[in-house]
Amino acid sequence: MTTLELILNLPDELAREAREAGLLTPEAIESMLRDRLRAQAGGELRSLWTRLPAEEISEGQLREIVEEVKTIRAERRKALCYTSDALTLELARVLQYSRLARRIAQLGFSKEALAERYAQLVEIVPAPSIVGAVPTDPDDDAVIACAVAAKATHIVSGDKDLLILGSFRDINILSPADAMQVIESPRAPRRADR
Repeated sequence: MTTLELILNLPDELAREAREAGLLTPEAIESMLRDRLRAQAGGELRSLWTRLPAEEISEGQLREIVEEVKTIRAERRKALCYTSDALTLELARVLQYSRLARRIAQLGFSKEALAERYAQLVEIVPAPSIVGAVPTDPDDDAVIACAVAAKATHIVSGDKDLLILGSFRDINILSPADAMQVIESPRAPRRADR
């Protein structure tokens, strides 16, 4: 991570409006820069495309371009998964429940293999405690803390105490079925690259 200090000279009114809209925070500036870089890359591709005469593009090259576009779109819809030390410890505790042992075995896993696979799929983020985010179940505050620390756009959970919130700050809280609809939609929001 590179740290930059920016000094902006803005008209007073614009600076006030941007500050009130939350656009001068490091997160907002990062988001705007990423959006602008994506738009610039798209503009460069469109510019290149218009300069290429159609007769110079072979059928194979056209297929390759289409496949590359499909790959980029799939990457944009990819869900990134985050956890924290607290949530990892909670998973280890839950995996000890005897009532889960049979179901885990039916899936062809052992508790150890399931925990190992989980570790391969997630990124652990340091998550400072948040208190009172989930009034009906304080244990779920750890889920909110992890999402905030990861700068997540969504929390996916079947937990009714989380789902009833609908969102926390700018983080949508979705059921797994609703999350799949978001991920599969062609305009799925993209997580900021890390």
